[in-house]
Parts: sequence; structure tokens; C-alpha cells
Amino acid sequence: MRLIDLSQRTPEWLAWRAQGVTASEAAIILGRSPYQTPWRLWAEKTGLCLPDDLSHNPFVQRGLALEDSARQGFEERHQTWLLPVCGELQAHPALRCSFDGLTERGEPVERKFPAQNTWE
Repeated sequence: MRLIDLSQRTPEWLAWRAQGVTASEAAIILGRSPYQTPWRLWAEKTGLCLPDDLSHNPFVQRGLALEDSARQGFEERHQTWLLPVCGELQAHPALRCSFDGLTERGEPVERKFPAQNTWE
């Protein structure tokens, strides 16, 4: 994996994500996402349509609001530091991921903040 020097949630980060396939899109590609079809993802990636604006989605807002405190909680609980980084496969650079964090040993960490109904 090659690390990419980008700050997450910046315009440069968004442009980098748009030029490849991200880990967040894996369920869509496999036809397992209830939110988007593989066809729609293809149409977005090829510029036939714009991606939906998820900034007002309460689940997205919840995840963003809890991100920093969850990272700090993980660091305290596991006695490690998490470094949020972006990476792409060297052999296939179109395959990309924005890690919530990598531990000091290079282990990826991904945190999710499901709604109560989803959790139950």
C-alpha cells in the first residue's frame, strides 16, 4: 500500500476518492448495499450523474460528530495512537481507502456509529 498525503474531508481528498474505487464502495460493487446500486455508482464514476449530497443525512452527521471522541476513546482503551491516513494499492492504484486510523503497528481501524435500531 502506498500512503497518500491528503487531509480527509478536504476538496483534494474528495477529488482523489472520485478518481478510484474506495473501500466504502465495496458493498455497492458487490450488490449488497441497500442505499445504492452498482449501476448508479458506475454512472457517478463516469460522470453521467452527480453523487447524492449526504451532508444533511442524520447518520452521516452523527458519524462526523462522534469521530474525534471515538478515536480518542479507542486510543485510550487500546493504549495506542491512531493516525488517519489515505492509501491506495501499489499494484492497482484505483483501489483506495481512507482509514479512520492506523495503529503504531500499521493495523487499520474503522469505526462505525450505527443508529440504535441498526445496533439492536
